[in-house]
Amino acid sequence: MKKQITLSIIAAMLLIAPSIAQKPNTLTSKEKKDGWVLLFNGKDFTGWRQVNGTAMPKNWVIEEEAMKVFTGEGKNPGSGANGDIIFSEKKFKNFEVSIDWKASKMANSGIFY
Repeated sequence: MKKQITLSIIAAMLLIAPSIAQKPNTLTSKEKKDGWVLLFNGKDFTGWRQVNGTAMPKNWVIEEEAMKVFTGEGKNPGSGANGDIIFSEKKFKNFEVSIDWKASKMANSGIFY
């Protein structure tokens, strides 16, 4: 009997947990009150631009609420001219960054601040 109750509680927790988890690219009320701001909204490139430009490069896309860059054939990674380097349009001081980052096997970059 105890085993059935325990299994029922675990099953209920597994069903409820995803619904109460914070969604990507969102802030809780407390985070907003504490002064956190989103750098990326998960939907579009609002607030971002190419280095030495005003728009986003063509080889950047948004998929699965994530920014992705493609530097395949015909691209010159690292030059900035082809759009592999982007900047936030806003400047920040005295900040703390929280980010999920994933790079491919041959990636040779990171986050510059």
